[in-house]
Amino acid sequence: MRQIIVFIFKIIMRILYTPKVMFTNKAVQGTKINSPCVIIANHTHLFDPILIETTLRGKMTAVVAKDWYEKKNVHWLLKLAKCIPCDRYNLDTEWFLLAKRAIDEGKSIIIFPEGKCNTDGRISEFKSGYAFLARTYKLPVLCLGINGIFSILHRTRIIIDVPEKVERTKGIPSSKDLEIKNEYFRQKVIELKNRALKDTMENEEPTPGDVISVNRGHYRHFGIFIGDNQVIHFAAEPAKEIDPKTAVVKQTTLGEFLRGDPLEIQKPLKRKSFSPHATIRRAKSQLGEMKGRYRLAWNNCEHFAIWCKYGVKRSKQVKKIFSYVFMALCLVAMFIYWGKKVIFC
Repeated sequence: MRQIIVFIFKIIMRILYTPKVMFTNKAVQGTKINSPCVIIANHTHLFDPILIETTLRGKMTAVVAKDWYEKKNVHWLLKLAKCIPCDRYNLDTEWFLLAKRAIDEGKSIIIFPEGKCNTDGRISEFKSGYAFLARTYKLPVLCLGINGIFSILHRTRIIIDVPEKVERTKGIPSSKDLEIKNEYFRQKVIELKNRALKDTMENEEPTPGDVISVNRGHYRHFGIFIGDNQVIHFAAEPAKEIDPKTAVVKQTTLGEFLRGDPLEIQKPLKRKSFSPHATIRRAKSQLGEMKGRYRLAWNNCEHFAIWCKYGVKRSKQVKKIFSYVFMALCLVAMFIYWGKKVIFC
């Protein structure tokens, strides 16, 4: 029963998020985990453990927060998946013993060292429990970088690094050595995550002050890139991005802005623009403003981004729509005119 449910979940994940797997070393490519290891990654979504189990092949289990494990609506699923509960707020050694039992069964251990989801795309400080586990049982640490974008039917990128063993450094106290190793692996995960995000942007690297956009299917969404992986844009919640009632100027991560789609840097208009610093200042001056004032025809996300950069409100999308409507009206008028001539001739 457990295997059937896990198999169904994996199929759903592959259909919804179609993970794309990449490797840092072409000579060591492969998603098969042949022997137990400690798998660590950045944590931006509750689906991260399922995504990793979907991507990698082999026996594995995940360490999850005890407060989540005890929630009634998900407890049955986490118990069925044989996840290991860990009390993240108090000193807990029981998870270590459960992890040892899983390792003896030939399973790899998935751990998110941040101890929580960070939906803003940033990576918090790591807890060093995973490094102690790996060093104690002489297991290699496998680092993964996830681009942190979970948008249905949009590909999620994962970069897999080469496994590394945590050897104790002679002459350095145990606790100090763990801190050094912990920070080393944290930097590796940060680098991998950034590389996965860069792949999502299809090698386009925006600079602060750029007008950027992303294809949402039936329209393009615009914003101002302000650096440090942050974007200011005029939008509502992701599910209702162009909702006139709740749209507001807000600052989000580049990952949240892209939601798995390729980034496009807007080509400069043939008019004088503000400097990058001034563009960012204008964008920040509107944070939290214009709530409920979203208007598709004259005050949308593109109008806002172009105003920040050039001081005027323009939208090529709206202009294109109006040109199509005008052409349609002209065709209708022409058919009516010629229809009357044919009928009454």
